[in-house]
Amino acid sequence: MTEPRHIVFHLHCYQPPREDPWTGAVPVEPSAFPAHDWNHRVTDECYRPLRAARLLDGRGFVVEAVNLYRDVCIDMGATLHRWVAVHARDVDDAIRAADADAARIHAGHGSAIAQPYVHAILPLASRRDQDTLVRWGIADFRRRFGREPEGMWLPEAAVDVGALECLAAHGLRFTILGQHQAAHVRDADGEWIPATGALDPAYPYLARLPSGRTITVCFYDGALSHAIAFDRTLLHAGGRLADAVAARAATVDGPALVVVATDGETFGHHHRFGEMALARALHDLADRDGMTVGGLGAFLDAHPAVDEVEIASPSAWSCAHGVERWRADCGDVTGGEPHWNQRWRAPLRDTIDLLAARAGECFETAAAEIVDDPWAVRDAYGEVVDADLTERARFARAHLRDPDPDPATVERLLGLLELQRHVLFSFSSCAWFFADSAGIETLISLHHAARVVELVQALTGVDLDAEVEAALAPMQSNDRAAGDGRAQWRAARAAAITPGHVAAWWGAQALVGAATPRVGRLRIDARDVVTDGPHDAPTSVAATVAVVDEATGSTTTHAVTARADGADLVVSVGTQRFALADLPADPRTTVVSAWWARLLEAPEPPPVAVVRAVVEAGDAAAVAPDREVVEAALLRVAPAVVHRALDDPAAGLPDLAFVVDALAGALPTRLRWTAQNALLAARDRVLPRMRTRGDEAAAAWCSAFARSAEVLAVAPDPP
Repeated sequence: MTEPRHIVFHLHCYQPPREDPWTGAVPVEPSAFPAHDWNHRVTDECYRPLRAARLLDGRGFVVEAVNLYRDVCIDMGATLHRWVAVHARDVDDAIRAADADAARIHAGHGSAIAQPYVHAILPLASRRDQDTLVRWGIADFRRRFGREPEGMWLPEAAVDVGALECLAAHGLRFTILGQHQAAHVRDADGEWIPATGALDPAYPYLARLPSGRTITVCFYDGALSHAIAFDRTLLHAGGRLADAVAARAATVDGPALVVVATDGETFGHHHRFGEMALARALHDLADRDGMTVGGLGAFLDAHPAVDEVEIASPSAWSCAHGVERWRADCGDVTGGEPHWNQRWRAPLRDTIDLLAARAGECFETAAAEIVDDPWAVRDAYGEVVDADLTERARFARAHLRDPDPDPATVERLLGLLELQRHVLFSFSSCAWFFADSAGIETLISLHHAARVVELVQALTGVDLDAEVEAALAPMQSNDRAAGDGRAQWRAARAAAITPGHVAAWWGAQALVGAATPRVGRLRIDARDVVTDGPHDAPTSVAATVAVVDEATGSTTTHAVTARADGADLVVSVGTQRFALADLPADPRTTVVSAWWARLLEAPEPPPVAVVRAVVEAGDAAAVAPDREVVEAALLRVAPAVVHRALDDPAAGLPDLAFVVDALAGALPTRLRWTAQNALLAARDRVLPRMRTRGDEAAAAWCSAFARSAEVLAVAPDPP
């Protein structure tokens, strides 16, 4: 009988912590269009298809929809999984059900492993932060899967001896690394020899640590993993993928492993329909003699590591220079221009380290006034960090020194713990990963840092703003428009969304019949609501609005008045006034989209002046609504505009130019023909006069004519 070969496809699923630090909601991300944001888009392209991957027969008919999460090894970042549990419940249910099914099949060994709570580079973290990140990651895993994790994937597979010590200290049995991350292995004579050429990823290895603890390291097959991630041909056909894996398995003596590790997003997001290739490969491999597919736990039970390894410390799977990618201009980069540099990484790392240290001092001093061991309480906070306010408050009362604390003390402790959560998020690895400090991933880190500074001042009275700004000053973006670190820090501070902004958010959306009761973790309670005008489109709204932060219980109350006159909108919150452009992106998008919908749904085509006002308001608010809705609304007014321009070219051409510009020339054939006739008439009868007048209005008319003539392919001068 053929010796068993166990095939493991490890899928590392992660997205940056896209939630806004002030609200906990993921803001609209225009680059993810047509999705609201990249979490939604990647879920639709990858995480959801993985739960029901199509398995086809020889005719191309769908035979089965397979939940692939059962037969792979998966880690999903805690912050991503939290988002999935709320916004993609079907995916969350599928992942947890698959883990339970795998555990039933494999004697208690599920398909999921853990990940530190924040995707931080552990070798660059303090031991205290390492400990908290691993504790919180384990707590999150336990909460979602109802069992203890056996293994943990390290962010970017970044490892050193200290990181392995931390995993082993918390009872984690194994981790997964790349072959290049092994430094030495013991040979048959017990001597340490260089791992290159000697390490065989077909077998698990035991790492003996200075503390006396041990941890198993499974090494993924580098060549095969790279081919799957970057060579599109392997994911064009599942049979081809299965053959490549089987060919590798045939080269090793069993019992043995073939471990493939890639980003989970490889299957469907990076490579469209990649999940179908994976479904076919898993199906075919499971049918081959002597092969099994699944996670690592059961195999390691039956075949524990015997050979020993010393790891390269530090090292990572995406940096050829240890872990320098996350603190220096080492040459490893993704994206950007050839002449760009990453010298900005060092001051960013130094600044976040400085902020963590200074915020840690403030946290320790303030928390020591109300709890016995601030850092132990921070470690324990992982048990409730994603829980509701009731459970958080219960946690706080259990750890406060006062056996009967008042609500303000409970709120204060939760605020201090949230401060520390934002410190940890500031270390998310993607802040340093890409080509420039002006990228969205770095901005996310700076926003969390700005929230830390805000909370430190509010809770302890210490102002760290100037110190952080000065430390960040040497950070220079490759994009001159983004400026240096001072400018980027000021922009991050200015991005803060206050409770007043959230109250104005409610008021603006109430004017279009779309008032929201919640923005992320912020609950909005409106009372004494008074409206004028139609129920679904009032001209004014007044209310008393309470904004409740369900992370801490902090509550602010605001008098809100919102008024709209067509596309002119103003919201007053106490003495503050907000125009549409002053609001966050999501309410701006909701309001402008509602205006476009009304133009589309009106019984009669609206006047072009109203349409122009909505376009200008959307432009001023930097909102790009659904293109199909905009085109449909514009096409409703286009016939009247075109015929007016034909009847009166002098007066009608500016409106014609507006519609042609807004539609980018996408007029129906007959209407386009009529518009061309209007332009020909304007060219022959009006243009000569406008060219000789020379005033500002005539110049604007000539410019509008030239734009429309170019779009509609009309010669600007007569033959």
